[in-house]
Amino acid sequence: MEPRVVVVTGAAQGIGRDIAAAFSANGDNVVLLDHSGDAVEAAAAQMGARAYEVDVRDYDAVARCAGEVSAAVGNADVLVNNAGIMSRTSVLTTAPEEWRAVLETNVSGVFNCVSAFVPSMVERGQGWVVNIGSIWAGHVWPDRAAYSASKAAVEQFTRCFAVEVAPHGVRVNAISPGLMQTEMTAAVVQDAAFQATFMPRLGLRAAGIPSEHLAEVAVFLTTQAAGYMAGEIVEVHGGYY
Repeated sequence: MEPRVVVVTGAAQGIGRDIAAAFSANGDNVVLLDHSGDAVEAAAAQMGARAYEVDVRDYDAVARCAGEVSAAVGNADVLVNNAGIMSRTSVLTTAPEEWRAVLETNVSGVFNCVSAFVPSMVERGQGWVVNIGSIWAGHVWPDRAAYSASKAAVEQFTRCFAVEVAPHGVRVNAISPGLMQTEMTAAVVQDAAFQATFMPRLGLRAAGIPSEHLAEVAVFLTTQAAGYMAGEIVEVHGGYY
């Protein structure tokens, strides 16, 4: 395939950074978006990509960013909605502002980005969107209700949006990762009590590594080999049960 313009949100670290690196290695023109300016600039510099500081919760800021990307490198061909945050409090102890922050980042952020970047895909009759969900959209993890609810919303949004834009040549799918080793999950992965209770439920008995186990799945979903996939939720969880 010809080099494409690939926009990845939440790309300063973790899953987003590794997905961006995989697309860069694929020969695509990658654009990294993140709310952390210094961190996303550093990540982009490592792969010779462009970086933009933007808060995906801000609809107008995302729209302006889409215009800047279009002017600098062209309209987006691929959008990877990875930006997300996690809440680690029980429902009854979650503050309203914490609840809003999770939902606005993980759900409204996806809406804001597809609203800004996908119309040009529809106009051209081709494009790909990959949303990052989570296995916790369908499983229970105590003290993660806000996060789980947000990811369930992302996965259902994926199905609904896929049906709307598939006739226009735009393929929308999602990846539902299990436990991945990232900066956000480092403390959890290293916790002895968590390892004793969670790891035995993984068929592969280890947390995944995004660069090895997840990034290429995102690339695959934007190839012709995945051309008949629309509204799919691809689980990558190491045999979790």
